[in-house]
Amino acid sequence: MLVPHRDVRAANHKDRLAGWPTHHPWIDAEGLAYFRSLIPLAGRDVAHGLQVTLERFTTRPAQHRALDILQFKLDILWTMLDTIEKVCLNNSPSPSTSQGLT
Repeated sequence: MLVPHRDVRAANHKDRLAGWPTHHPWIDAEGLAYFRSLIPLAGRDVAHGLQVTLERFTTRPAQHRALDILQFKLDILWTMLDTIEKVCLNNSPSPSTSQGLT
């Protein structure tokens, strides 16, 4: 299996983050700096995830389970993004504030 070099993977993350100020104006400079600080770790994390996947999900049922896990993670991330966008762009109260959790 061909795996991209770490520098290529890190560059992909860096390229994606470059568009964040335009596409996600609600992310402040400190938040953007946090995500940019993760760029050097991206290659390591991707390589580890690939290694775990190749070692543990070796049967067809296990591979389907891996896809289910990934879909669950993506569903959570999209829900979080939708909520953050609603709060930030529509000046809605945050879920925690509106529920008295702050």
